[in-house]
Amino acid sequence: MDKFTRTEWEIILHRLEVDDAIQEVFADAQFPVYGPVAIEDAIHMLKLNGYTRTTFSDCELMVLRECCEGSTWFAGIDDAVAMGEMTQGQATAYQRAANRLQMRFNVVIPRA
Repeated sequence: MDKFTRTEWEIILHRLEVDDAIQEVFADAQFPVYGPVAIEDAIHMLKLNGYTRTTFSDCELMVLRECCEGSTWFAGIDDAVAMGEMTQGQATAYQRAANRLQMRFNVVIPRA
């Protein structure tokens, strides 16, 4: 797997920073594959060095997929452009990054 681009990682990190939400998703799973300690360790390792890595454990991959599927990154992107907090070019770069993540992990990233 290739390293993440800066924009891809920003989308992932936005969700990683809400680790209790990630824990909750896995705790609510009908047939949990990994326990809370394993999920917590995966989140910690991804925050620590996920941006620079090219290989991940199965548990880390599950967390990365959840970061994509549970992303709220795009919820306010149109407002950010309208308010001048982000250019349309930057917003387009994030859309492209989300497209790459979707292809990489075979997931759908919610877009507002």
